[in-house]
Amino acid sequence: MDPTVESAAPITPPRKGRAWWQWVIGIGLIGYAVFSLALRGVAKYRPEWLAAEPVFDPIPLEVPPGMKDGDVVPAAPGAYAGHNVLLVTLDTTRADRIGCYGNKAIKTPVMDRLAAEGILFSQAYAPNPTTLPSHASILTGLYPIRHGARANGIYRLSDESVTLAELFGQKGYTTGAAVSAFVLDARYGLRQGFADYDDNVRAFADPSRLHDPERRGGDTTDVALKWLEKNAGEKPFFYWIHYFDPHQPYEPIEQFAIDYAQMPYDGEIAYVDKQIGRLLELIEKKGLREKTLVVVVGDHGQGLGQHEEATHGFMVYDSTLQVPFIMACGKSLGGGLHVRRPVSSADIFPTVLTLCGIEKPEGLDAVDLTVAPQGPRKLWFDALEGFLGYGMAPLLSVRVGDLKYIWGPDPELYDLSKDPNELQDLADTKPDAVASLEKELKSYFGGDLAKAAMVDASFAMTEEEQNQLRALGYISDGISSAPQSGELPDPKSMMHIVRRAEAALIGLSMGDVQRSIDALNQIVDDYPDFYIGHKWLADCYLRLKDLNSMRDTLKNCIEVHPNVPYPYLVLARIAITNKDYEEAIFWYEQTLKIAEDHYTALSELGGLLLEMDRDHARAADLLSRAFAIRPDDQSVVEHMANAMMRVGRGEELIDNLLAQIKAKPQLAATRNAAARLLLRSKRCPEAIATLREGYTLNPDQDELANNLAYCIMQCTKPGSLPPLEAVVIAEKLCRKTGYKVPEYMRTLATVYGGFGRFDEAIVVSRQAAQVARDQSKTALAQLLDNLAVEYERLKVERQTPTSAPSSAPAARGNVESPSAAAGVGPNG
Repeated sequence: MDPTVESAAPITPPRKGRAWWQWVIGIGLIGYAVFSLALRGVAKYRPEWLAAEPVFDPIPLEVPPGMKDGDVVPAAPGAYAGHNVLLVTLDTTRADRIGCYGNKAIKTPVMDRLAAEGILFSQAYAPNPTTLPSHASILTGLYPIRHGARANGIYRLSDESVTLAELFGQKGYTTGAAVSAFVLDARYGLRQGFADYDDNVRAFADPSRLHDPERRGGDTTDVALKWLEKNAGEKPFFYWIHYFDPHQPYEPIEQFAIDYAQMPYDGEIAYVDKQIGRLLELIEKKGLREKTLVVVVGDHGQGLGQHEEATHGFMVYDSTLQVPFIMACGKSLGGGLHVRRPVSSADIFPTVLTLCGIEKPEGLDAVDLTVAPQGPRKLWFDALEGFLGYGMAPLLSVRVGDLKYIWGPDPELYDLSKDPNELQDLADTKPDAVASLEKELKSYFGGDLAKAAMVDASFAMTEEEQNQLRALGYISDGISSAPQSGELPDPKSMMHIVRRAEAALIGLSMGDVQRSIDALNQIVDDYPDFYIGHKWLADCYLRLKDLNSMRDTLKNCIEVHPNVPYPYLVLARIAITNKDYEEAIFWYEQTLKIAEDHYTALSELGGLLLEMDRDHARAADLLSRAFAIRPDDQSVVEHMANAMMRVGRGEELIDNLLAQIKAKPQLAATRNAAARLLLRSKRCPEAIATLREGYTLNPDQDELANNLAYCIMQCTKPGSLPPLEAVVIAEKLCRKTGYKVPEYMRTLATVYGGFGRFDEAIVVSRQAAQVARDQSKTALAQLLDNLAVEYERLKVERQTPTSAPSSAPAARGNVESPSAAAGVGPNG
């Protein structure tokens, strides 16, 4: 590749095309990410887990004595108008593990008190047994097939959806949220309507759990308490807090680990109960207990071995759908009411709106629980996790009254009034009921149930996002069809195989990779269509750096599921590792044939063509398509700009960047790229305005600040002093980063030089050069040394009356760096 060709990267200089060793690391990231699920789970269990996974029997419902029965929330519309609303969601929490639902082995005094003073719903159900779909239903009153967020990671809540936060915000409420896991990151659409949405789960990571994209409940509570201290009292608030602790792995802390050593899952729930108590203490301290409607609800349950399901997401039994649901407002709502009727967690949406006197949207799936039921309740459920991640059949379900029907390869029917644990399948003995309930399913999901269960993803994940979701235990490869054999297995027939596969990985935790390979080979010999077994086997070969065996195994993945992008993508990376770039291009093209908008394939193939200095027009097209999907990816922005400039599409590029900025003002990397191009086109006012607006919106984006200061300098007319703003920004940035970023120090030296403050420019240049050397940035250190020498020359020149003054170097471009020579900004 010709290194002299100008790139069109942001003012902050572009990274060059990825070195080949980085592609190898990329393969490793995918492989090790998959193991994060299995190793975190398998390593937690005792060795005998390999022989038999523990099964925890469900605890029979037993509400506290003295609770009265009822069917409705006993309050008139608008009875709680102007009240605060605190929504607390408990991830992966079964109702029967909480004290007020009958668990005598746990201490949950906070939730118990809320139930005693408020309303306890004993038959509450989530519409889907995974986190994002269930939360989206709580916030919209719609079931997953209608709000669009049907599974974690590859779906997002549609922008057209109307959320509780939006409706409360429109009525003047202050809105905020704090979530505890990456699976609810703002990028998945739940931020809609929240003025504050704290999803910074990494900032609170326990050093021993840095691989986990989640934070402890105590840390999330700290965030919520700060928000409530600031916002509670002046105006009514709507605040949502999400706790992830009961999700596997079960690792209660402090005394909870001791008290619940035999049942750590309960320990996590008890710990969360304590955190809810901290919130209520502050609310009470502020005198707002009777003015705050508190809603506590689980997002889904946990198998705990029932129906051979240890976790959740695969099946639609009540073990993973039934959730705790409690409402209270001091002592004014319910007064210890037990509601027995079946309800959905989505019913929170219309019920809370009615209580607060806010008009509900039309066409909801949820029902208003302040209204008496009219006939048996119909509840719909779906589960796609086993399908998307493991190649099992997706499941749909409907409950009408006490009858529940599960649609799949092997349909099931249960009478929950007599069989609450769903152990006696009546499908063969009650064909009329099956036919009637299947008709109900089709009335909601549509006539083609298979089509309703298989929909295209609505969100393109980056590799980092995939890794974070896998670390939480969610695997989604985008499987979208049956295997080549034509049959999708029923999840209930596959649980023992899943356990065998996960148990096979125990060798990895012991450092015996070959043991895992032998066990997985036996599994795929027994079950050739078990896609995830082939995939994990390929990852084991990666551990041994046996890329030939890995490649052969990935081809087996393709034979089983030819429409899954993952194996094609990794085959491309293996080819790059082997420096067979033509084969790499072939595999990337195959990926795009089955998934034309596959973000990773678009971005990596475009980057590869650019690196090979080949077919720049094709590279520009691929990278533009990737940019349209993820305009916040700095690497893609840089590569796209580079490619489009090479084919003479500079003006189109500027228009594209500015259009994305207008649509999504928070895009820092896009602003940097647009400003650099505007600067090169001598459109200085637009360049400065683009960066200044971004800096105002994102004051913590250091590169925006750095580039703004530099851009102001570059746009200052010769002979004029630059605005003082440049000094303020550059000094603040260097103080913030502790004078440890030589690129930012270079900008500060440049600014000082532009003001003729040569002594300070010399000192900062020398300090920056030393920092650069300490960081092995040899070329940058040399450039900074040269800069200091030039400022020393200018200082002497200014002190000599007979000499004509020169312009300050970096302000006028007199001191060239590798990046400055290409028209790039100050960061070398």
